[in-house]
Amino acid sequence: MADTTHFGDTEVDTTVLDGAEHAYPRDRLYVKIALVLAVLTALEVGVHSFPDLFGGSGSPGYIAALLITMFAKFWAVGYFFMHLKWDNKLLSRVFYVGFILAILVYVALMAMFRLFSQGGGGGMA
Repeated sequence: MADTTHFGDTEVDTTVLDGAEHAYPRDRLYVKIALVLAVLTALEVGVHSFPDLFGGSGSPGYIAALLITMFAKFWAVGYFFMHLKWDNKLLSRVFYVGFILAILVYVALMAMFRLFSQGGGGGMA
């Protein structure tokens, strides 16, 4: 007989999970990740509160610091809370490819606005 677990009032066959129910972490890991996310958020607020430490608001250092903290937080949430760490590797790859494409579209859009805007310092203004 297959192993079962209770979901509400019905039993669910856990053999379809391929052992995944044993691989998921306990609450302690989620608390650690939440603390790391809190520290990253504090760093992000610090970067925004003291932009002169990174070259001023809008400078490459300021933007890079914000993007790095943003990416680290996004990755941690996706990897742990969305369970990409324990999912099928194909699903993780599909997620990461979509994420990379979104970043490329965002960068292209920002470059286009910078290049073609009147205050952009060049282009067709």
